[in-house]
Amino acid sequence: MCPTEKQLIAHIYTFIYRYTCVCILRDQTFNRLLHVNVFSLTFMSAMILPQMVEKRKGAIVNIGSASCYGFPLLTVYSATKAYVDILSKNLAAEYSNKGMFH
Repeated sequence: MCPTEKQLIAHIYTFIYRYTCVCILRDQTFNRLLHVNVFSLTFMSAMILPQMVEKRKGAIVNIGSASCYGFPLLTVYSATKAYVDILSKNLAAEYSNKGMFH
């Protein structure tokens, strides 16, 4: 059974605040942050983009965070959210001439 959006967001916030600094970040938490905010975002975008290009329409909505500008004790989370921001902006620039991301 798939979790609801509310459950996913609650889950993300639950593990974000478990650690205090990058020096004690556990591998499992680090991997989860990368999978949620970097890998899954990139792979899902790559999966849908060919269909969007073929149809010459579409949009990808990514959820960023103001923390991408840096928050103490959330260094890795902030860095992954900065990735979300930069990937979104670069996809918009790259595909705007194909009728998408206006």
